[in-house]
Amino acid sequence: MIQEIICIGSSFTEGGGLNPNRDSKQSKWYSKKYNTTVTDKTHSFPAIIENITGIPTRNLGKCGTGLEWIIRNTEEILEEGKHGQLFVFDCSNWGRAELWSNDFEKYVVANWGHKNGENPKDGFATHITVDYNNEYDNTPYPNPDFKNIQRKYDIFLNHFMDEDKLLINLERQFLNLLYKLDAKGIPFRILESEPFYWEQLLKEKLITDNRIQLRADRDGFENCLVTTWDFLSTHQLSIRCDSDGLFDDGHAGVEGHKVIADLILKTIKDYETI
Repeated sequence: MIQEIICIGSSFTEGGGLNPNRDSKQSKWYSKKYNTTVTDKTHSFPAIIENITGIPTRNLGKCGTGLEWIIRNTEEILEEGKHGQLFVFDCSNWGRAELWSNDFEKYVVANWGHKNGENPKDGFATHITVDYNNEYDNTPYPNPDFKNIQRKYDIFLNHFMDEDKLLINLERQFLNLLYKLDAKGIPFRILESEPFYWEQLLKEKLITDNRIQLRADRDGFENCLVTTWDFLSTHQLSIRCDSDGLFDDGHAGVEGHKVIADLILKTIKDYETI
């Protein structure tokens, strides 16, 4: 019997786009549309799951995070030694990392992307932040030498990171985590928010059997398995679609979170007996 549901992932799980600290205009627009206060705390899919099932549901979504965040938080939760838990993983990997900050004495989000969107040899564009929602445009890092810290991170990426090896290694670690959960008899579900990088991963039974089936027509083919972002866009469930382009945001809108919550719950039978 499921006693707790734990959702771990990035901005999609957190309720990105509905957080009033990130964009108060979007939150206010939804609140006016539904005649109730709309926030990430109340209208993200983890909140909806808890409202429907009555099962305590943790929302461990954090904007900008990836597999390192998922693996670390899951391992820490397993150390608690509780029973009856089910995990929902919102998986992103590309350009997403976390670093330990001696200034804050906690982990910070460290993202990277190719400057031209294609070739890593051309260098990286990076961003380090404690919380994207409160610091999206300007990161108030406590160390006065922040620009130098950012520069050092850029140098590290350009000289000591092979993106191909890093992404494959992270996905191998994620697969090992799934084997561990399976061996312990702990159920989990997977949302593929971004495409997995390592092709072998998509052949693994633990992935295929536990992946939430998000389907849409694309590229001339009908009813294909797609990532979360493609699903939201194709089915007109993003904030961008909800607002008819008023807000250029591909995150899930209020109805999008409801649909995702429903798809997850259709794969969970135990909650119906509680």
